[in-house]
Amino acid sequence: MKILYNFFSLFRKIGDTRDEDKTDLNRMLNRFLFFLFVFTIALWIIIFWLTRETNALAHLTFLGVAGACLLAGIATGFLFGIPRAEKYRYKPDADHNINPGFYSDNTNLEEISDWLTKIIVGLTLVKFNTLLGWLNHAALSMGATMSGEAPCEGDCTGYFVFSYAIIIMYIIAGLGASYLWTRTYFMLILIVSKKEQERLQREEIIKKQAIANAELAETPMPGITEANRQAFEENDNGFMELVKEKYKKTPVPDKTDLQKSRWGGKDVNNNWKLAASVDMDRSFMGLYKLVISIKGADPAIPVPVTGMVAFFLHDTFPREIVFVKAQHGEAKLEVTAYEAFTVGAMLEDGTTLELDLNDVPGYPRNFYWDK
Repeated sequence: MKILYNFFSLFRKIGDTRDEDKTDLNRMLNRFLFFLFVFTIALWIIIFWLTRETNALAHLTFLGVAGACLLAGIATGFLFGIPRAEKYRYKPDADHNINPGFYSDNTNLEEISDWLTKIIVGLTLVKFNTLLGWLNHAALSMGATMSGEAPCEGDCTGYFVFSYAIIIMYIIAGLGASYLWTRTYFMLILIVSKKEQERLQREEIIKKQAIANAELAETPMPGITEANRQAFEENDNGFMELVKEKYKKTPVPDKTDLQKSRWGGKDVNNNWKLAASVDMDRSFMGLYKLVISIKGADPAIPVPVTGMVAFFLHDTFPREIVFVKAQHGEAKLEVTAYEAFTVGAMLEDGTTLELDLNDVPGYPRNFYWDK
């Protein structure tokens, strides 16, 4: 008895789910598969025992038909359960195709699933009586084989009802199990795969931009000599520290575009305007040269920019905060970027500016990304 108890305890543990299982569907699927497995083994043992002297192939017939129906249900459940890929951010080329070097979702299987599920449902409704006839014939053939008799008409075999139930049960069981698996584990596989693809793409972008913006990795004040840099840092009246502190405390509404909706959302504020010009970078294939500037918004009444200005960049750059000393009434920052992003800025009087480069018309087409 103890051996039997330990044996069934092992199967009970297989059917149970661990604490890290995330959804009720996961638990339901695991337990459903466990009970289906135990039920199938029990039926096989019973059939094998009852037919051991009359028909040695009865148990093989049961397993073959049950397995075939289960596979048919699994295939149907998979078609019905295939998740749809969400449209996600990608950088198109000139013909709006995926940027070479990266891959997007292939949705052919989704389209096939959509067609086939509609065809299956339609044919089932239209040809319902025909399907019942096929099912009846299959149950008769299975029942006759299990009883060792010749095929006959009507429920002439004692295994007819049993065969009928086995066919329906295993088709439904396969369909249900496959549908639940597709909606839980298969979807999780796709999500993990997509995240890994995005991670690799992000690493490639960071690597390219780090090479192209090597000076940013070395200093927060590019484009000036070391002597001037030290002089600026000594006379900035705490502006750099103030900016860094404010940057830490300012919430990040959009994790994919770090400066989006973070600095007021205006490219014009207090008579100053944040703008950028974009051109191909001939030194780095697939990258773009950006000249980001702040100057007076009204050319007729120029308001010169003075002192230090902080520019806030995307987190794929070597540095997110870059300081620039205004010269000739404006502040300019030159960087090399992979694609459009939101740039923010802060002046010494506390004025903040923000510009989403993806919303500015007139840049090279490849520079934009599809939202």
